[in-house]
Amino acid sequence: MLWANFLHIYQPPIQSRVMTERITKECYSRISEILNENPEAKITLNINASLSEQLHDFGYDKLLESYNELAKRGQIEFTSSGAYHPILPLIPKNEMKRQIVQNKIKNEKLIGNAYKPTGIWPPEMCYTKEVAEVCAELGYKWLILDEIAATVPVYPLARIFRIKGMNKGLDKMDNNIDNKDLNKELQKEEIHKGLEFKVFFRARTPSNEISFADLNRVSDFICVLNRYPDFSTLITATDGEVYGHHKKNLDTLWSKLLSEKRFQTITISEIEKNYGYTSEIEPLACSWATTEEDLGRANPFPQWLNKYNIIHKKQWILTELVIDLVNEYEGRCLPHEEGSNARQILDKALFSCQYYWANRGSLWLPDFVIKGVDLFLQSVNMTTVPQGRPEVRLIYNLANDIKRMVST
Repeated sequence: MLWANFLHIYQPPIQSRVMTERITKECYSRISEILNENPEAKITLNINASLSEQLHDFGYDKLLESYNELAKRGQIEFTSSGAYHPILPLIPKNEMKRQIVQNKIKNEKLIGNAYKPTGIWPPEMCYTKEVAEVCAELGYKWLILDEIAATVPVYPLARIFRIKGMNKGLDKMDNNIDNKDLNKELQKEEIHKGLEFKVFFRARTPSNEISFADLNRVSDFICVLNRYPDFSTLITATDGEVYGHHKKNLDTLWSKLLSEKRFQTITISEIEKNYGYTSEIEPLACSWATTEEDLGRANPFPQWLNKYNIIHKKQWILTELVIDLVNEYEGRCLPHEEGSNARQILDKALFSCQYYWANRGSLWLPDFVIKGVDLFLQSVNMTTVPQGRPEVRLIYNLANDIKRMVST
């Protein structure tokens, strides 16, 4: 079996230095060490610029250099994303573009010349068609989503998927062939020329087992991957922090697993070499945490915008007001421009964690919510907007409401 292991590593811009350094020692450095110890091992890695900046600021340039060297050797394939981990479908298109462009510019500078992503990891795998369209406009070739987004069975993997309506000039297409009917001969005959924008789907169950199941021995890890004997290729995608930080022994198990060479590891982009046949698909709006129940309720992003969560509603009204105000008074910076201090603070203020931790009773961390609100206010205060404007008063009223709601 071919194993494409996708790791996403990130820390929010309001994270403490103590915590980032702790996770770096437990996880981020271990990723580099393990790959160097296993020169045949490959991963696809997403690192948001929010984390790259912290690693640089805290003196971990050598770690970033090691990622760059591993990429030069073909062991790491980088993806791009939003610089400060925003929920892309929930922000305006121009902000979406800006975040993706800024992520690439910052990571090219901080990581090095091997940072050449062709694919996108939308934060939390939050997806709408507009996200794919923006990524394609910016020159990217593919993105990765959770298999719940697929409207047809994905596994056992037997084809590459194109996003419907975004691929012109394709000479053949058949969306009705079942995966099991696609043998190698058919795949070779059905090679499509001129492929444009593709989507890869992670296998949810094994990915979640890696993240959350009790894996105490290498044999447990092997069992997770071998549980799907019909899978000739398996894509898993997890937070990279599970390797050594969230799960204290998983980095060691992963290292031992790689040293035994039971599985051939490949990058996401290399999957295409093994599957010539392609099929169109129209992914659903969802995230990697969305459930079937969420989809049935037309609530695709409940961790970040839950239609039943009044705090979320106020947060997103505040977000929209601040975006409009800062862009009006500080000029609409092009995606590649740094802009004013207000504009740069606004970029950081869009980080997703403030919404994620605003779910009382389940995902609840008021400090992150308050720090997100404070970044928005800081951005407004750095503009030249008259303080008496109605929008400014509304922004401060909303900010106070949110802080009061999470503090009681």
